[in-house]
Amino acid sequence: MSRRDSDARDPLSTNGLPVLVGVEAPPRRSQRIGSTSSNGSKKVTYSIRERLLDNDQDDLISEACASEIAAGDDDDDDDDDSGDPLRYEFRALPRNQRPSPHFAMLCLFLIILGQAISVTSHLDAIVLLICRHHFPEKSTGLTVLSGSTSPLDADPRCRQSNIAAAVATFAAYRGVISGVIGTIVSPRVCAFSDRVGRRPLLIYTGLTIALADLIMVVCCKYPNVMDYKWILVSAVLTGFSGTTLAGCLYSSYFADCIRPTVRPKYFAWVEASVNTGLALGPGIGSMLLLKFNSVPLVLSITFLVSLIYTATVYFCVPESRTIKARRQSQTAYTSAINERRQRHLERDSSLLEQYLDAINVFRPLAQLSFPHIDSRRDLHNAWLLIIIVTVPSGLGVGLSQLFVMYPETVFKWTSVQTGYLLSMMGTIKSCSLAIVFPSFYRILEYFWNARVDKLDKIDAVLVRVGIIGYSIGYCGVALARQGSIFTSGIATADLFVGIWAPALKNGIIKYASKDDVGEVFGALGMLIQISSIFCPFVFLTVFNKTLTTRPQLVFEIVAVTLVTVCFLTLLLRPGRTRHNNRYKHRKNLIHSWLDRPHETDSLLRRDSASTSYNT
Repeated sequence: MSRRDSDARDPLSTNGLPVLVGVEAPPRRSQRIGSTSSNGSKKVTYSIRERLLDNDQDDLISEACASEIAAGDDDDDDDDDSGDPLRYEFRALPRNQRPSPHFAMLCLFLIILGQAISVTSHLDAIVLLICRHHFPEKSTGLTVLSGSTSPLDADPRCRQSNIAAAVATFAAYRGVISGVIGTIVSPRVCAFSDRVGRRPLLIYTGLTIALADLIMVVCCKYPNVMDYKWILVSAVLTGFSGTTLAGCLYSSYFADCIRPTVRPKYFAWVEASVNTGLALGPGIGSMLLLKFNSVPLVLSITFLVSLIYTATVYFCVPESRTIKARRQSQTAYTSAINERRQRHLERDSSLLEQYLDAINVFRPLAQLSFPHIDSRRDLHNAWLLIIIVTVPSGLGVGLSQLFVMYPETVFKWTSVQTGYLLSMMGTIKSCSLAIVFPSFYRILEYFWNARVDKLDKIDAVLVRVGIIGYSIGYCGVALARQGSIFTSGIATADLFVGIWAPALKNGIIKYASKDDVGEVFGALGMLIQISSIFCPFVFLTVFNKTLTTRPQLVFEIVAVTLVTVCFLTLLLRPGRTRHNNRYKHRKNLIHSWLDRPHETDSLLRRDSASTSYNT
């Protein structure tokens, strides 16, 4: 047999490198002439070396997949123990084009930290600017903004009831504007990132947040040029970007590039970085305010952090969405638009009906119906996961203001004690996400193998344990009559947040289509933002009505709701999950030792020696 015949039969014979045989390809500089197919087109063969020289991302990824198939590994890199968290297809890319989850995590921490630094300074600036607007005859506005750490002590007239009412009304308008715009824009931007990539929109969020921070700085430094009403423009820009949108985009980024078997751990670390930023930011802002006695300086530092974040994303965070995936998403989007147009033509819809359908802000929620899933069992699990993640998240957002008002009213706490409580909450969440969840997940991996296509037993156990512990914590909060018990209940709830939050996010990703990951995260963020608009209003209304009779009624309602969610977690039906081979091997050895101990001692010693050698 000639060498040409052996090369034609063996797909791995091109200089020892795997190749793609019989692939229809367009002409290239490095094209090799092969045989002619039945339709007259050339069948071209490329080696990895030629593809690397062409530096084409799609070719590199398809080549990596081809080498994986040639090696006989078709299990979607589930058993890959190389330690690299990236998906197999990204490892053939050059390092400067390879997605970087660690830099992405650092960028998310930066933007959360920067916004958390100026949380209290934003409210101080609004109070001072409104007070200055109502009392223009006293020219101490700029002095107040740059020389006092307490806006109410700077001018006693700022304590008047009309000023407080104006601040409350303005803060309500600001929150509603940013919340409504964010609810409408976030899912559409996340869906757009499926078609153009994550990195451009991450840069867009950084620039928009930086512009909103710049408006706040200018309003404080030059109140005669831009009065406090310009802060509403900052709220509009925050609605068009904001940290919620950034969180959805980063979740999509990690879903694109991280292997499914290690994805829950990275989701936990992402949540830990967010909570760490939320815990450290207010403390850093308070120290800066005490040190320099300047609200504009704190806001300027927030603006500087936003610029650093944007530069870091631009230079250090490569794209995670492949060219092929973007093309597929664009094709699916175009097909959906054509189907809607065809439907309107068949129904002979009017221009008004077509316009209303085009501006339908709730259309992204249709993605949560998972139309690509045929199995009723999988659809049942997907819908349950959506309900389970939305209800506790909405309740947590609704209770955020009560964590400050309730202890100060019932237990007579001071603002210092409340600040300690908020810092403790962020610290416990971060430790739970960074330490407790990965350790618990590693223990469960010893017994079961993780699945990449549907809910498995590991996910189900994490969700059930996390929601049950979360419910127990809030039951303790509802029954608390002392500040120490109240703090213990909140600490317990925050400890278990770090268990169910990443597990639920990982479970939902398994049921999302690969072309619509951003749309699913955007729709999920839309649900949470809708709850963030209504839940605080409902809870604060109930608290004000029952303050003198039963102030803990809000927490009792939350506890009962979470107990109901616990029963919903029992309805999850995970797919059939294989036991881990190490667990089955040890279990068989133990059973054999119970039957024939003397014959099995040598096997146990051999297994222990093999384990230590591999380690």
